[in-house]
Amino acid sequence: MKNISKKKLTIDSMAEARADKKFLSYSQDAATRIKLGIEIYNTRTSQGMSQQKLARITKTTQKMISNIESGSVDIRFNTLNKIKVALNFQVANWSRIYNFAVPVKFYWVGASVNKKDNTNINKKTSFVVSTEISLN
Repeated sequence: MKNISKKKLTIDSMAEARADKKFLSYSQDAATRIKLGIEIYNTRTSQGMSQQKLARITKTTQKMISNIESGSVDIRFNTLNKIKVALNFQVANWSRIYNFAVPVKFYWVGASVNKKDNTNINKKTSFVVSTEISLN
């Protein structure tokens, strides 16, 4: 039996991995795949849809849907687009995956607005904010 050096037992394997130049790139890719998988899972289950049904709609396999939801595969754009359509992904879904602020759309309610210099806006004019902007 070999003697194990105490020095090797105290090495932090994560610190070694972080020292690798490719670690950050790999970990960011994995994080995005995991976020995508979680968003697909949450959206699918909130709609009461099974993996089998989503697979039928997107013309793929249940195993592929499972792998996508677990973040273990790098999904092709064509498959991602089919899933987007099947689950009716909105901007809010994408913002949770890619960490961006959801755009806001303003609707004026009340007095009309003079488009040239905005002089016709009075104190009673209000607006409604909507985050339901579709990427379709």
